This record gives sequence, C-alpha cells and structure tokens, in this order.
Amino acid sequence: MSAVLKAKRCRVCRREFIPARPLQCCCQYSCAITYSKGSEKRQSAATKRMQAAERAERREQLQKLVPLSKLKNRAQTAFNRWVRERDANEGCISCHMPANYGGQWHAGHYRTTAAASHLRFHPDNCHKQCSQCNNHKSGNTVEYRKRLIDKIGLERVESLENDNRIVKWTREDMIATRKRFNEAWASLKASA
Repeated sequence: MSAVLKAKRCRVCRREFIPARPLQCCCQYSCAITYSKGSEKRQSAATKRMQAAERAERREQLQKLVPLSKLKNRAQTAFNRWVRERDANEGCISCHMPANYGGQWHAGHYRTTAAASHLRFHPDNCHKQCSQCNNHKSGNTVEYRKRLIDKIGLERVESLENDNRIVKWTREDMIATRKRFNEAWASLKASA
C-alpha cells in the first residue's frame, strides 16, 4: 500500500504539483536542473551564517570526541617536526652522521617517552637523531649522553635524569602543545 502524497509547491516556478516521490521538490525535470544549479544563489546571508555557526559547533563537538591518545600523537608529531627543524644544521646527537646525511632523521628522546612521559615535550630531552641510532641501537644512549653533555651541559642533563615527577596530560594541554609547536615550527621555517 503506497502513501498518499500531498500537493507541494515547486521550489523554482512556484506551481503546485503532486510529487511522484516523497522527497521530490520540483515539478519537472527542467525545474530540478535549475534548482540544483542555483542552490547557492538562493541561500540568504542569514542562512549561510547560520550554517557556518552550525558547522563550527559540529566541529567543536567532534573535537571533544577525539581520544586523548590521538591528541597526544598529534602534539608529538608537531613537537618532533619542530625538533628536526631546530636541529637542521646539526648531525646526529648520538653518532657520527653529519647534518647532510641523506637518510631519515628522527626526533630522538634521551629519556624515552615510555620511561619518562612527562619529558615527552621537553626541548632538552629531544634532539635530532638518525634512524639507525633511534631504531636499531635503541637510542644509542651512552653516546647520546656524552654528546648531550657537550651540547647543553652536565647540570641540565642531570636535571633531566633526576626529574621523576608525574604529569597527567589533559585534552587542553595536548591542543595547546600542538598549537605552540606548530607556531614555533612555522617561525623557524620563516627565519630559515
């Protein structure tokens, strides 16, 4: 049994018609083509503003649904990119690889993010490192420490080693961290 459809007014020519389908909004094919081509023109400025506000609200709601782990990964990506740009003119922190090495560069942490997650975004704890040292030599920490002392000094290295506080990252922390390091990266790129 089919539903009885009421008469509608065509959105283009404004004539009344009985639709063949429930969602039909135009009386004939030529009106439907005109309607589809001019949909942007028909929208008023107020409608567009309302839709923009709805989209912004929807984006904000979706941002709240992003898991903390994904926000942390995004912040880590921004931080790592900044570290590699900061140390662009330096070689590997833990081996002999020069700055013009054509292989892959990482942002290697002195104290790993697993062992000291609170130092994940600490600039003294992370430096440019070749992929061989970071992946295959587990960070090459003995050489890393020697060269880190040369770079930042013994006092700051010991400060990193003795820092064992507990930090609980929040969503706002991760969003702010990502924004801060994206801006810092952009300013480094602009000055280079």
